[in-house]
Amino acid sequence: MKQTNASPKHSSWVYYLGTLAMLASMLLLPHLIPSWADGITPAGVSIACVFVGAIIGILTTNDLILCALFAMGGLVINGIQTPAQVISSFMGASYVWQIVVLYALCYVIIRDNTGEVIARFLLTRRFTQKYPMVMVMMLLFAFGLAAAFMGVFGALIVGFTLLDGIYAEAGIEPKSKLARLLCLGAFITMCIGPMTIGSMAALNLAAGQFFLAAAGVQVVTFRFVAEAFAILIAFCAVFALALRFLFRCDIRALGRVDLAQALADKPLRLTRRQWIPLAAFLIIALHSFTSPYWPEMPVLSALKEMDTVLFTSVALAVLALIRVDGEQIFCPVEAFTKGVSWPIVMAVASMAAIGGLLVADEYGIKAWLTQAPGGLFSNHSPLLFVAMTVLITLLLTNFFSNTATLLVVSSLVSALSGPLVDAGYDITILAVAISLSSMVAYLTYASSGQAAILLSQKNMDNKFIWTYGIAAMLLYAAVVILVSAVCLFF
Repeated sequence: MKQTNASPKHSSWVYYLGTLAMLASMLLLPHLIPSWADGITPAGVSIACVFVGAIIGILTTNDLILCALFAMGGLVINGIQTPAQVISSFMGASYVWQIVVLYALCYVIIRDNTGEVIARFLLTRRFTQKYPMVMVMMLLFAFGLAAAFMGVFGALIVGFTLLDGIYAEAGIEPKSKLARLLCLGAFITMCIGPMTIGSMAALNLAAGQFFLAAAGVQVVTFRFVAEAFAILIAFCAVFALALRFLFRCDIRALGRVDLAQALADKPLRLTRRQWIPLAAFLIIALHSFTSPYWPEMPVLSALKEMDTVLFTSVALAVLALIRVDGEQIFCPVEAFTKGVSWPIVMAVASMAAIGGLLVADEYGIKAWLTQAPGGLFSNHSPLLFVAMTVLITLLLTNFFSNTATLLVVSSLVSALSGPLVDAGYDITILAVAISLSSMVAYLTYASSGQAAILLSQKNMDNKFIWTYGIAAMLLYAAVVILVSAVCLFF
């Protein structure tokens, strides 16, 4: 995912023009644009201009830290907040530090290749190899799960190498339709897998924060993860069925592959160095998911009152004390310097803080959004809203930064979702759909950093990507809409 500063696809003139446009929106437009609707205050106009400027900057420069710093300055210069208030609202929020500690923990899990071992364990089970279609489903799911714990790029390298070995053993031509579609399906699952759990799931907190600030909807972590996994599992199943019945591929050749033998020379069990951090991750997840339902007992009550940031911090402190073969499992200095993506942290902090101001009642913008653009969706099926959201996200993420797409679409959609909340719908699935869909980008080399790995495969070409690739993307969109229907109405 493109999360570093100044993506190579942005030439110098685009970068500087984008920066100038961002500054003009933040500093000049608040003094030139009058209130465009009754109830919108001058401060509301200034906040909207800073928000638009931040979006312009993120989309044109991909310099997330620069955009965050200018947004902080824009709020101060326009008199919206004092410097102390800006720093507090940007970096003082608990969800910001929740992202930081989650990145640090997941760095250790990714560093030790835990996900690769888990994937190999799943693929060597007997039921996986009994039926070719089940093998395809398990392959896709294992790739997605591996990516959650080892990162997209590592999973892609390992996954594509494993697929090449499967093609050779099964006698499948690498440039055949089946081989290329398997490669494409694996790529999609490895892109959305990290958004279920793992380090990139920190961005889910950002998507959820927008919906909390704009619509007052508390996105429950357990529900978010459950719905994200539902989309991943459903896509694995639907894609396997589509190979056979939609794309008309003969998958029987996969029955000749013995994955247990192919992976026999690689470790299939977690070492103590691997399972201890993984156990800590699972304990933290269990606390986050179940603590609201714990009974009022002396010890449990104390743990129940600890939020995720504090509980994770305590878990990291305990991990730092544990030694395996005389070596420290979790080195705080290494994890917090190498594991935390500060551009993403700054972007999340800035966009969530500005988004919260944008929909604050005293500035009048929230009422206008609910009555004007938001009203367009109040009389239509929420599935139409979800479908539009997914398709727009897929379109934008293939031409702009994945992170920028997630932040921009989340902030805009959450502001328009008020009528759906008033109608009684649980819109957690909207945050899930945006979070996962923002990672499905591969139509061009500029779509995402990982797209270059897919498009550089010898069996891939532009014709295939712009035909079967688009079909696979639409299939993914259909799966998201189907899962959304279940989550919204049941």
